[in-house]
Amino acid sequence: MKQKRFLEAVKRISEMLHDFGYKCMARQKQTYFSRETGKIGFENMVTFTLNFLARSAQTELNRFFEQVIKSSDRVTKQAFAQARFKLTVDAFRLLFFETAKQAAESADLMTFKGYRVLPIDGTTLRLEDTCALRGYFGVEGGERGGAAARASVVTDVLNSGLILDAQIDKLSCGERALAIRHLAGLKELEVENPLLIFDRGYASADLFEALADTAFLFRLQRGFNARIDRMAAVDCLKALNIKGFCGFVKNPLYEQNTLLYCWFFHSYCN
Repeated sequence: MKQKRFLEAVKRISEMLHDFGYKCMARQKQTYFSRETGKIGFENMVTFTLNFLARSAQTELNRFFEQVIKSSDRVTKQAFAQARFKLTVDAFRLLFFETAKQAAESADLMTFKGYRVLPIDGTTLRLEDTCALRGYFGVEGGERGGAAARASVVTDVLNSGLILDAQIDKLSCGERALAIRHLAGLKELEVENPLLIFDRGYASADLFEALADTAFLFRLQRGFNARIDRMAAVDCLKALNIKGFCGFVKNPLYEQNTLLYCWFFHSYCN
């Protein structure tokens, strides 16, 4: 089934690459990629950019032309970089959305008691250390550090780790803010019965409110809530009200000041 979904995604990407409307949206100017007679045209440009780069850019370009295009032509990495700037960010955002939507709507998806198990987690990404990227995204590691960005993803762990939504922003942007953006992305994909899972550090009254219509699970630190701290480490289920939000907490189990298996299940107090 995983191979079937992969082939369906490849087919959909191929269809979009041959669609003139997509091409018009994907280029920075109407005059860009107006002819396909150059060494690297629009379709090849997008295809190569999507390719995983395991080696240097020049080596990958040479292999791409030899093995994929079956051409003896050569394109320098400088020429490729210039052509890449002719594409818009939306060119890849739309491709990702279309394939994610197709995966989200598959009929053979695995669930847990009817719920799609979707962890959310963030990280920092090291970027090419240029002045422009430093100025926009920020610097990690002090004066000797490099350009870096904040990133976050939602993955479907029961279905091959499919990434359903991804966000990237400045280093100063918090993980909670990116998590709230994920909610909009999942809503746009029309994902049914999501069960969102968060690590410690995410829990907050604002995020609880944003998750009002969604089932979710948080890993909490001791001290987050006094009532939780007083609960015994036995199998139990108790109602909990946090700043107007009414949910349930289950199975408190502390390990080095971290509360594991703490469930907050969506429900507003009437």
